[in-house]
Amino acid sequence: MFKYNIIGTGPLAEQIVDFTERGEIIGIDKINTIHKLDNFNLRSFKNYKIKKFDLKKINKSIKEKYIIAVNNLYQRRDIYRSIKKKLHTNCIHTSSVFYKYFKIGTGNIIMPNVIFMLKSSIKNSNVFFPGTIISHNCKINSYNNIYHNAVILGSTQIDNEVLI
Repeated sequence: MFKYNIIGTGPLAEQIVDFTERGEIIGIDKINTIHKLDNFNLRSFKNYKIKKFDLKKINKSIKEKYIIAVNNLYQRRDIYRSIKKKLHTNCIHTSSVFYKYFKIGTGNIIMPNVIFMLKSSIKNSNVFFPGTIISHNCKINSYNNIYHNAVILGSTQIDNEVLI
């Protein structure tokens, strides 16, 4: 069994911790450690073990997975690229819906009520905020933030590092 850890201490990390505590993240029942990038918002994680972000130690991890809960897509991209691929995990809310032939990479955060229609695909380290709809045959590359209630129409292609 893996130990699941969060990198970041901002509002995105707070939401993931809340969802996990309520049993709403697929396959993740507990957060082991919060890795801080700075001293922002540490009071929200007083019930968790907090460590300073240390890339060398993270890349030596065995039986651990990491969720990069950083809203800044450029910072998230740099962290994602610095960590070994086998250490990434997707963080998917139980209320999300996936239609046939959906493809997903690693390191994605999918919040409540996100819908992925037929033959849509996403690559790595994207964040989909609540209520987002990705229509049929969409291709979404990496390091994007798709914000609340966005609707991406069918057959749309989204490049890297895009805010919608």
